[in-house]
Amino acid sequence: MMMRKSAVGIIAVLLMAAVCQAGSIFSGGGVGLWKWTSSGRDAGMGILGFGMRDSSSVGAMNPAVWSGITMTRFSAGMGIHHFSSQDDFASDQSDDFALEYAALGMSLKKNLTIGVRFYPQSRIDYRRYETAAIGNLVFSDYNIGKGGISTGTFLLAGKVKEDLDLGLSLDFIFGSLSTLWGADFASSTISDVQYTLAKKLFGVRPAGGFLFQLNEKTTIGGYGALGVNVPVTEELDYSYSDSTSEQDLDFSYPNIAGVGFQHYLRPRLILAGDVLWAGWQKRNQEIGDSDRYQTAVCASAGMEIVPLNETLVPIYQKLAYRWGVSYQALYYQSPAGQTVNDFAVSAGLGIPLEDVKSRLDITFTLGKRGDLDTNNAEEIYYRMGFYINTGEKWFVRTKKY
Repeated sequence: MMMRKSAVGIIAVLLMAAVCQAGSIFSGGGVGLWKWTSSGRDAGMGILGFGMRDSSSVGAMNPAVWSGITMTRFSAGMGIHHFSSQDDFASDQSDDFALEYAALGMSLKKNLTIGVRFYPQSRIDYRRYETAAIGNLVFSDYNIGKGGISTGTFLLAGKVKEDLDLGLSLDFIFGSLSTLWGADFASSTISDVQYTLAKKLFGVRPAGGFLFQLNEKTTIGGYGALGVNVPVTEELDYSYSDSTSEQDLDFSYPNIAGVGFQHYLRPRLILAGDVLWAGWQKRNQEIGDSDRYQTAVCASAGMEIVPLNETLVPIYQKLAYRWGVSYQALYYQSPAGQTVNDFAVSAGLGIPLEDVKSRLDITFTLGKRGDLDTNNAEEIYYRMGFYINTGEKWFVRTKKY
């Protein structure tokens, strides 16, 4: 009961943290609708965990990985992001403190797990002001946007053979994006104009994955999700009149495929890597600038020193140490039409809490997104991530005498 109360308290704190948000300059045009995500252990290695076996954690994107748990597990994480942005005209800094994910997995019986997972795929909060002109009339044109898209996942995972795990999931994609558009005219003979544009969407996407143990040292994994056309309702509310309008739009989520591996170089040293492909297309995109969408790729690799679970060893040997590197070609181009690349290095530390059932993962990532010469904008960012993994037996029958 105490563990369950703690889990509820952690969820409440993380959900409160999720309302504090700020956007990177590459989301400034309202395109930042999607991002990669990972669990605490994986984030410290700069990877997504498609081929990673970890029986003490839930939260990985590949549902097959969840089949390894033996009890009810709770995992959640929050991140502190700092962006230092620069373009051809100005530089700026912003911060983002938000929930990264929350997950709950339940082991109903041996080799069968059901789970739920929630993560915000995006959080957008941007402001754009510029000077515009109609003939000789100069006015201020501005856009203020906020909102985002989130995903709730229901999954089922199990072991079908001694060396093969399978998992299936359904992603429920939902969200709302709103933009306040306005124009401030200097002339008193022309009224300022303003309206609010809101876009609400909902869609369901099937996904699945596998985990196959080649031998005692090596495991490979795969993940895939089908693309889906997400219906979008667009509502316009004009502030200076009683008129409103509504129309149906279309937004296409991509097909996704990923593969990964985990290999023990030594009994306590793991080498792991992942590649993820997302087939974004320009067609059927009626949110954002459709000409900016493109196929996205993420590749990463990392190493981990596995902790010892022995009682009498020094504390530093009970910690997990991780390092990773990652590269991404983002799914949307810069306004000038070039690909935006993201390079990052990461480090992580796994700290046991009370017993081997619980741990705290702390990660640090330093990266660069975009290039001033190529994309006319770039940003240096760092992220601190804090993840809790804990568990207990929920389905245990008490013997009666």
